[in-house]
Amino acid sequence: MERKLKEVKLDSAKTFSELYGLKDQSPLIGVIDFKTAQKSPNNLEMEYGVYALYLKDVSVCSLKYGAYPCDYTSGTLVMFAPGQRARLDSPEAQVRPDVIGLLFHLDLIEGTPLGLTMGKYTFFSYKEAESLHLSDSERDIFRRALQEIAEHLRVPAARHTRDILASRIQLLLDCVNSFYVRQFGTRHAINLKILQNFRVQLKGFYVEGRSTNGFPSVSYFAEKANLSPGYFGELIKKETGKTPQELIGNHILECARQRLVLSKDFVSTIAYDLVSCNFN
Repeated sequence: MERKLKEVKLDSAKTFSELYGLKDQSPLIGVIDFKTAQKSPNNLEMEYGVYALYLKDVSVCSLKYGAYPCDYTSGTLVMFAPGQRARLDSPEAQVRPDVIGLLFHLDLIEGTPLGLTMGKYTFFSYKEAESLHLSDSERDIFRRALQEIAEHLRVPAARHTRDILASRIQLLLDCVNSFYVRQFGTRHAINLKILQNFRVQLKGFYVEGRSTNGFPSVSYFAEKANLSPGYFGELIKKETGKTPQELIGNHILECARQRLVLSKDFVSTIAYDLVSCNFN
């Protein structure tokens, strides 16, 4: 019989520190070191109300994304965004694992340059299998970034503290973006297969008449590849220099051009068939 999990709303860094018996944190931001934890919570389902990044230097953990267990190698970076859920459900909860992390609330960065550009960090929506595996040098960069943020948190709050913290977080997230670029590059052969399948499926979408069901979305093709839309989009852009939306739009234009040349159909008919509102 499946055990009933206690639901916990992680709406602040302070709530998280209380849950694990960590050093008291500000409600809006906290640098976490699980080796200092005094508690080892288990049988929980947590809903995140903050952004979180965890660097795991352990080979196995009891954390799950939704219903999926994570069994990552050392040096894996795991991330959560507000609204995402995670489960702690293990027969033997691990005490003081070698994990460090950063939690921050959207209120901290609201009105800052980071708050205005947060949407570009699509890795917060990636699936568990799309997590980032850091090299030794990248792990050092991540650790130093957290140390610098922690140092600023130890200084009494001043007028520009919030802006400084937001800029430090933005620098860290930009580093994570660059780490993902490196990881995409190491998986070039796999990525090419995904790109090839995408092009075949895009062509088949119109050949098989599925365009009558509506305009093809990035989510549709990402699901076919068993990837999150964000990860799929970054992968395609890395390999082609164009977003999936651009490639879909270009394919529709090419289909329209061929129809105009090879058929006697009216432009309005072609536009309707291709589910485009711009051809007339």
